[in-house]
Amino acid sequence: MKCKKCGTTIQGGKKEVEAAKIRSLKDEKERVVVDANEPEILPRTRAGCPKCGHNEAYWMMQQTRSADEAPTRFYICVRCKHRWREYQ
Repeated sequence: MKCKKCGTTIQGGKKEVEAAKIRSLKDEKERVVVDANEPEILPRTRAGCPKCGHNEAYWMMQQTRSADEAPTRFYICVRCKHRWREYQ
């Protein structure tokens, strides 16, 4: 069985083909998953940690509410790995 949109091919018996879900890559949203224990891939900024008071944190932004509202900024403390967020 071959998808006409993306070209993905599935081989197997009838049960495997019926159970398989083929989705177009265009329909999927890109998601970045960050492990709180390894956030080093994120940029750093000056932000005071509410837990330990250190003034440097990793940060990322995500649209958590409707599109007409500002995104939420998430922080992870460089020192203690505490996570907090800031609504704008």
